[in-house]
Amino acid sequence: MPDGRIVFSIMQNFIYPGHGTLYSVSDQGGKPKVFLAPDTTLGERGFTFPFLLTGGMVGFCATDTRGTGSLTALIGKERIELVRHPGEIQAFPVYASSGYIIYQRGLDTGGTFSSSVPPSLWALAIDENYNAGESVLIADGGQIPSISDDGTLLYTRMQPPPLTRLVWVNRIGNVTGVIGQPRRAMGGPVLSPDGRQVAVSANEPGNLDIWVFDAERGTATPLTFNPGRDIW
Repeated sequence: MPDGRIVFSIMQNFIYPGHGTLYSVSDQGGKPKVFLAPDTTLGERGFTFPFLLTGGMVGFCATDTRGTGSLTALIGKERIELVRHPGEIQAFPVYASSGYIIYQRGLDTGGTFSSSVPPSLWALAIDENYNAGESVLIADGGQIPSISDDGTLLYTRMQPPPLTRLVWVNRIGNVTGVIGQPRRAMGGPVLSPDGRQVAVSANEPGNLDIWVFDAERGTATPLTFNPGRDIW
């Protein structure tokens, strides 16, 4: 900020990025102080991803207890909601000197990728009085944007989760066999004591759940069915 403060967010945990509080600290160091905290009595759930706007004002991503995310500008002590997306968390906003806020959509309120809106970058026009226009899609699959002073946009692109497969490996690192068919984003395999079953997390169909593989026949049976992410 122009007065030498750095504004940052502390999230409750990475799994739920919509929960958080804004803090500030001097660029010379010191003890952080609360800059802006959500008021749960007003239905506010979290403030995250702060960014600097024109005029030294601060913008941030806000979520409420109903699962709606919004980009908000803090102008003095007044909050101005710029855009809102029900069921989503906005992330990684950056301000471009051309008068646009570039931000990421595609995270749902549980911190996982939304089924209705895939990961993507959007641009929101904003004028000198902090009046916002309509959001437009600028990069399908785009994530984590950064923009230079000359307007060059840099971002990562989301790739589909890779197909992975369970394999048997001997003590010298050679693959000696396979278990079942490849699946999306498998991880954290745990072998049963008798060696006949393997529990593993897998993203199929479209949600991380625990599956149990028969190590001999290769058949897989889902163990969990809830909409949350079940891993490890």
